[in-house]
Amino acid sequence: MSGFAWRRHFPFLLLAAAITTYHFAGLGAVPFHPDETSLLYQSRDLETLLRAPLRLAWDPALEGDYDQTYRALNPPLPKWVLGVGRRLAGYGPDWVAVDWDWSLSWQENVARGALPPEGLLWGARAASVALLPLTLAALYWIGLRLEGRALGLTAVVFFGLNALTLLHTRRAMAEGTLALGVSLAVALALEADRRPWLAGMAGAMAVASKLSAAPLALVGLVGALWSRTTAASPLDRAGAAARYLTSLIVGILLLHPFLWSNPPRAALEMWQARQALLSEQTTTLEAILPGQAVDTPVERLAATLGQLFLNPPQLAEVGNYLEATQAMDQAYLANPLHRLGRGSVGGGLVMVLTLYGWILGSLRARHKGGAYARTVALLSLATAVEGLALFVTLSLPFQRYYIPLVPLLTLWMALPPALLLRAGKQRLLRGRSNQGPLPRGSHLTPAGSR
Repeated sequence: MSGFAWRRHFPFLLLAAAITTYHFAGLGAVPFHPDETSLLYQSRDLETLLRAPLRLAWDPALEGDYDQTYRALNPPLPKWVLGVGRRLAGYGPDWVAVDWDWSLSWQENVARGALPPEGLLWGARAASVALLPLTLAALYWIGLRLEGRALGLTAVVFFGLNALTLLHTRRAMAEGTLALGVSLAVALALEADRRPWLAGMAGAMAVASKLSAAPLALVGLVGALWSRTTAASPLDRAGAAARYLTSLIVGILLLHPFLWSNPPRAALEMWQARQALLSEQTTTLEAILPGQAVDTPVERLAATLGQLFLNPPQLAEVGNYLEATQAMDQAYLANPLHRLGRGSVGGGLVMVLTLYGWILGSLRARHKGGAYARTVALLSLATAVEGLALFVTLSLPFQRYYIPLVPLLTLWMALPPALLLRAGKQRLLRGRSNQGPLPRGSHLTPAGSR
């Protein structure tokens, strides 16, 4: 990068460093979630990948096997990331050989060895947070493409200090990897007409982070077909789409060892395992908290808006262990930054700002056309398909399930204040240029200097 580029992007580098440092500094304050134990248990797949990767493939002889069921349920990339963090912290697979048992009490799980040591948990969480600068870079780049540095920097701040980001991406779970996968997939979908291979791999990375990000593959395909070059022929567009789809499929296969032995049958197993889990979770939630599952369109809309904007950070989805985590929960929520922009007032303003940003971007796209309109259309498509997919499939109002939408909504939310900041800067510069230099020999001096 040239010296000029370093100077131009120095504010982003400074902001990204400050936000990432804040995330790291607060890792120990984030309340423990039992699913962190489950993801760490599954992180042992990292050692299997390095020593005997074919053992990760679907095997019909292991129907109902505990570990194979986990491999069918959860994509591999977050497990590998957490495994790397665990290894760097000095903890081998034997340290995470016990999964959390939700049917047992907190004390019983601790006695079994299901509560990770502090150093192990910190190392795994640090691996997730280490991905944050890349996520911020992807959002910054999208902002540059759309409205310049003002939008890029505003989006970085809004995402990095979002209450959902501060909680869910700092845990040793899938959300940190997922946020990066979504942000990269969308950023490179904008380049899919010129770099379809990269866009396809980014889409595959999103799918390998969490299956809920799979709808974003459509955005990359549209980006490949929608060329910014008016001279591009239908054959050129079809070629870009074919390269994108090839890269996407190859990337998914490479990043999913579970598919290696029999991709069609293994993919079916993944679908069936996911449906069975959702059914079991819904039944369990209804038994523990009757009426909490969301079934009707109105309930799902209310849950979506509530979890994305209004509700406080969801430290736990069910109340099995609230007594054991109460002190840490209260200490975490005592930090005002962890509740920033939530509630009926703050969250309502953020929701209105986000909707206004989406409308404003669409209106500007109609006026400006060209590459700007294409960028807005692809971002709108990404927001719409991901939002619709979550709306249709989620019957459980778990806040972390809505994380795929957070990077996208952040960009819309950041658009109005970014335009306002840029307009203010332009007025200030014009005002300075109109004043001109003081005449030579002028006796005017700053106040208080005489």
